[in-house]
Amino acid sequence: MERGRAARIALMVALCAATAVPCSWDYTPAFTFRVRPDAPIDAFVNGRIGIPGREYARSHLVVAYRYLSGNPPSAAEREGFLALLQYRLKEVGPEDHGKTWEQLRAEFRGVKPGYGPYTSRSAGNYSFFDNCTNDAFLKAATVLRDRAARFGATSPEVLSWLEAQETVFANCSEGEAIPKPAEASLPALIRADRTYQIAAAKFYAMKYDDARADFLAIAENKGSPWWQIARIVAARALLRKATVEAKGEYTGSYAFDQEPMEQAERDLRAILADASMAPMHEQARKLLHFAVFRLRPEERFKEVATALARGSATADEAQQSLADYTYLLDTLEGERTDDLTKWIQTFQSGKSATAEWKATKKLHWLVAALAGSSAPRDLGSSGAGGTEEPGTRGPEDPTAELLEASAKIAPDSVAYPIVAYHRVRLLLAANRSDAARAELDRALALDESKLPASGRNLLLTMRRSQARSFAEYFRDAPMTPVGLESDQTVEAFDHQLLPPDAADVINEAMPLDMLADAAVLKGFGKEIRTPLLVAAWTRAILLDRGDVATKLAPLIFERRPEIEERFNAWRKADASQRRFAAADLIAHHPGQQPNVLWVDGEFTDDAGGWWCFRKAEATAIPPFLREPKVSAAAAAEQAALHDLGAGATWLLRAFIDLAKAQPQDPRIAEDLSIAVKGTRHSCGDSETDLLAEQAFNILHRRYAKTKWAKETPYWYRSGY
Repeated sequence: MERGRAARIALMVALCAATAVPCSWDYTPAFTFRVRPDAPIDAFVNGRIGIPGREYARSHLVVAYRYLSGNPPSAAEREGFLALLQYRLKEVGPEDHGKTWEQLRAEFRGVKPGYGPYTSRSAGNYSFFDNCTNDAFLKAATVLRDRAARFGATSPEVLSWLEAQETVFANCSEGEAIPKPAEASLPALIRADRTYQIAAAKFYAMKYDDARADFLAIAENKGSPWWQIARIVAARALLRKATVEAKGEYTGSYAFDQEPMEQAERDLRAILADASMAPMHEQARKLLHFAVFRLRPEERFKEVATALARGSATADEAQQSLADYTYLLDTLEGERTDDLTKWIQTFQSGKSATAEWKATKKLHWLVAALAGSSAPRDLGSSGAGGTEEPGTRGPEDPTAELLEASAKIAPDSVAYPIVAYHRVRLLLAANRSDAARAELDRALALDESKLPASGRNLLLTMRRSQARSFAEYFRDAPMTPVGLESDQTVEAFDHQLLPPDAADVINEAMPLDMLADAAVLKGFGKEIRTPLLVAAWTRAILLDRGDVATKLAPLIFERRPEIEERFNAWRKADASQRRFAAADLIAHHPGQQPNVLWVDGEFTDDAGGWWCFRKAEATAIPPFLREPKVSAAAAAEQAALHDLGAGATWLLRAFIDLAKAQPQDPRIAEDLSIAVKGTRHSCGDSETDLLAEQAFNILHRRYAKTKWAKETPYWYRSGY
């Protein structure tokens, strides 16, 4: 993590976090993705499905279903699925043929290329559509190269063709420009091109009836090289008329006019029945799907659901089926009975699928049954689903039967990671910790070709919650983020971090001596060692544990040698001065706080941002920290730290008390100024604002002539 990003994350945690629980922020690392698989998506499409969660987009769950149901997608289907998912996840974008066209056009003109045509055009009523498609620019570039090869790049024929095509594309975003008819002296091919260019210009100018008539006339002339494609575009003119004109009249992106849409369907079916139109059949089939999608969405849904469950012949069919299916599944109402849709809806809802599994004995229904089986407590599964409220299991609980059946799934099965995850969840709910640990050990032994990083992190979180020793816990504590939380996007991390649940456990349940041992463990990167070290050292100072603070001090000095002077002053201070010396030390060196900040590996130079104590999110405390002596020590320390209050409160109170007891101390004005200004960037508690105002008044009444008073013109409310 570069320093700039680390600093932003650290500030976010200081302002938004309670004992390192993060709020949503663009830079918050995600250790699992809730709505999508890990990157690159091609690994998922090729069978590394990992541990899909309930919130996964349905397009991803279709892919998971195909593998879990024993009918993995063919190479062609994988190609189609991948194209759609990469586009939706913005991992890749379509090649910009508009840019290619502009560069080629400029080359022929001998000018510097511009930005290319703007392809979006208004349909009225604040609605826009993509008028000139990527394929249109590709076709134009192909034809231009061909005509240049035939007639010469600088020939009158090519320049005439190019001028006409520029006029055609001038209509992409606005206007009604029409190329001039071709001169009789031009070759027959160029004249045929011009007839098509005039029709195309009318099409882009939204003159759909005129364009259709022109295209149909071209289609009647079998001597034209454009007769087949003209017949297809004539049908497209009907589709445009049905949808684009409707956008201007009605609200809603999918409004359409029935009559031209129905005529387009008839024309397309006729094309598919015409053997002479065989080269256009694939395009006609795509456009027909478009028409049926709108005219009879239920029919199209059943068609694509069947195709996705059984398999498609081509990549294009698979891509279009997946696109149509996911849209229709989100919009159509009514109960679905096909196996694919029923599985997706059951899996996402968390409802019991035991009946379906018992009836079919199919692997995908076993997975759904495991995921939907109730458990008496939530282990913080971060989206993988399956937990319910305590006490929901009835007398005929099928958990034992599910556990028995799922135990037969071998580690080389594509389903094993998700089966193992839910087996562990149910085993833990049944208080079978040893069996759960054994399953976790087997699952975590998988290599990355079978277990993606998100899945590994989910399993590490579960195994960490069952750690029986300090060594086991910190073996599993470091995890590598897979991306950013708020927008679920991929971000490359070349280092590990302590995840938030681990930070919560350390902050709430780990005694200082154990935390200090963790701070000196070997093998951790700075992103983990520094937060552990800072928390242990600061906590030792606040708890007046000079032995621990002194042991860790050399490691602190390696990173911040300027701290040594004030640390020595604190260490040598007598009982009456020790509290102030500690406050002076912490106030002057930002970043010292008793909580592990899980997202940072650097010291911060920003003033304020001091710690606060709020209730952490529910966290599974591992067994070794529940031992009576350990838990008692941690509880006593937490009570002592909470009695101090938030960092801003503790500092303000310390400096106010000193100002009252020793008003002539030369350091008080500076310390009051630091505490007052730092409150602005601190979370505080119920006393912070009152103390900030009081400290401000003392600074300006007693030390008004100092530079510290002049540099502190305001007092600030905390983020409490």
